[in-house]
Amino acid sequence: MATIQKTKRQKESNSEKWLRLRMGIVLALFLTLFVVITVRVTNLMLINGDALGSYAERQHKVISTFITKRGNIYDVNGLSFAVSVEMDSIYVSPKDVKNPKRTADLISKVLSVDSRVILKKLKSKKNFVWIERRVSPSKTMRVKELKFEGKLDGIGFVKEDKRFYPHRTLAAHVVGFAGTDSQGLSGIEYKLDKYLKSTKSHYIAVRDAKGRRLFGTDISESNASINSDVTLTIDVWAQYIAERELKNAVEKSNAEGGAVIVMDPVSGEILAMASFPEFDPNNFSRYSKTSWRNKAISMNFEPGSTFKIFLASGILEDTIATTEDTFYCERGLFRVNNTDFHDYGGDFGLLSLSEIITYSSNIGAIKLGKKLGEKRYFDYLAVFGFGKPTGIMLSGEEKGIIPSLSSLNSVDFAALSFGQGLSVTPLQLITAAAVIANGGFLMEPHIVKRITKNDGDIVYEAEPKVKRRVMGDETAKMVRDMMVSVVESGTGTKAKVPWFSVAGKTGTAQVFDVNTGAYSESEFIVSFVGFLPAEDPKLVILVVVDSPKSDISGGSVAAPTFSRIAEDTMKHLKIYPEDMLIMGDGIKIKDGADVSPLM
Repeated sequence: MATIQKTKRQKESNSEKWLRLRMGIVLALFLTLFVVITVRVTNLMLINGDALGSYAERQHKVISTFITKRGNIYDVNGLSFAVSVEMDSIYVSPKDVKNPKRTADLISKVLSVDSRVILKKLKSKKNFVWIERRVSPSKTMRVKELKFEGKLDGIGFVKEDKRFYPHRTLAAHVVGFAGTDSQGLSGIEYKLDKYLKSTKSHYIAVRDAKGRRLFGTDISESNASINSDVTLTIDVWAQYIAERELKNAVEKSNAEGGAVIVMDPVSGEILAMASFPEFDPNNFSRYSKTSWRNKAISMNFEPGSTFKIFLASGILEDTIATTEDTFYCERGLFRVNNTDFHDYGGDFGLLSLSEIITYSSNIGAIKLGKKLGEKRYFDYLAVFGFGKPTGIMLSGEEKGIIPSLSSLNSVDFAALSFGQGLSVTPLQLITAAAVIANGGFLMEPHIVKRITKNDGDIVYEAEPKVKRRVMGDETAKMVRDMMVSVVESGTGTKAKVPWFSVAGKTGTAQVFDVNTGAYSESEFIVSFVGFLPAEDPKLVILVVVDSPKSDISGGSVAAPTFSRIAEDTMKHLKIYPEDMLIMGDGIKIKDGADVSPLM
């Protein structure tokens, strides 16, 4: 009996020991776990707390940036050249898409996009992915219908502005174009992007633990900047006339391109600036980059005989000769240091200074240049503004190329006297011609009339700016009279405009062939610059045609183009000769003939 009790007591003792052991193990495990948790929590809170907090916020919030309205561009009369049209952009929250394959198939059919491209976007790990931006209204409506029918999950819509150019090719080289994200890429769009650029709008979306959108908050007000509208000096109808006639001239003469500028010689305002080839800024990527080039400011060309009016201005301003002084023109052939120079308009003998300009004698110009001298000729080129950009508010302006005085030899200077061996831009040439038209002042050309904020504040307003006086009024009048003779009886007779006196000068310049190192015998750049009415100029117009094939003279190609542009533009602006009486919307001429305005 005693043995049995002793055995029982031993069993109970062993059981208690085992129980205490198990309790100890459990307690040790709990203590270890507690220490581990404590260390981990401390690590998370004190060491990585900021980083993990940011991670959590990113998981529950997503900030999306949307581009809003860009400033408009108008012509001088308030007609729109560039506007922003509101359109829907479609996006997806990939976490919210329940059936990616079906969703991709449905959207791809509406948008005409490969379903595999859509599916890849739907399976993205990002919180926000664009499906397609600036979708047409008809396609947007169909996607919205599918969403309303419950067939699309995670699909959303955001209003964005698409740049639209209602006049298409008209003034495209001046206005330029903007890219997908509404950033200016060329023309005024690029040059004044800091004023036109869109406002950035930020949108915060809050999600639950499963990534579902709960609500959103627009915080654009705190990030917005006020953009501006730009008003140009360009007149849409004057621009249309210039582009129409330039295109006709280029196509009729099988030329490579050209440029036209119409300017107010007194204020320096540009009423029209045309360049060819043309392009449509609504679809600019479909055109070659060379067609985007604004030749009116970027085309460096040798001006040829149009430069003779600036040489004559220097001769008269320095009183070296009068308009009636004569010069022997060598019967059309003159040798300078073993190089022959020719007159292409005739075998002239004695010609007065005025006749040298009227008949465009190269040999006469060479002798005038020698009379003026290299140093004074270069002085006048500088004061007329050649060799430097005009500073117009457009991107891509070239400055021309004037050789250094020290590099010249006698043959070089002979060629410079009639506008070969140097290069200018169309804008430089017309700005210099305006000096003669306005009585001797070099005006700063401008194409931007006004920049206005959306709240009405005027940021910039153009005023006529005189850079310097180049010549006296009497000198300018004498040169104008010589230019009238060019149109009345010289090389520019095809530039005549009914009822108006016209002053002008033709130019025909050989193109330098870089391959042969000599001037081409078949490639020419032809031009005509002129103004009207000659006695009180209201418009100065330049026409430049690059490499015409069917005719190669400024008098035959550029002059008649000038005439048509001048006649229609004067009608549009309702500028009439003094011997006309304005009656209602038409014009009655004193002798009974009728001339009606174009518009």
